[in-house]
Amino acid sequence: MRARNLGPASQKVHVRSRERFAAWLGRSPDTSTPDEVKRFQQYLVESGVSIVMRNRIMTGVKFLLQVTLRRHDLVSEVFHLREPQRVPLVLSRQEIKRLLAMAPDLRARAMLSLAYGCGPARWCGCGSATSTAPRASSASSSRRAARTAT
Repeated sequence: MRARNLGPASQKVHVRSRERFAAWLGRSPDTSTPDEVKRFQQYLVESGVSIVMRNRIMTGVKFLLQVTLRRHDLVSEVFHLREPQRVPLVLSRQEIKRLLAMAPDLRARAMLSLAYGCGPARWCGCGSATSTAPRASSASSSRRAARTAT
């Protein structure tokens, strides 16, 4: 694994993955069959392992099968799952109207409209508080002020 320039953490994960596969199999992984590789993946899914962890384990098993054991027939049985994309929360028009109707005055209604229009990250206060736009330097600000004054 060092020859392939894998870091210490990756090496540790690959070794643990191999051990987990061998423990589940109950014998040496070099005698495994394609059906057993599929069943191991199914076992990981059914045992509630997260998608990220499952993909990490299967990457270690794939390394074992492909590089160490040279069992290319089994490597084709290893597949990775994609994590489902989360859909952002969007309020319906009816919900927005109800929300704005709860505002006690025009100022509060304007603030709610602005906050909702900025998006969910700004709405909950999770977004970045700093602007990504470049700031004007003090020299350019003073030139602009001088131009405006004349």
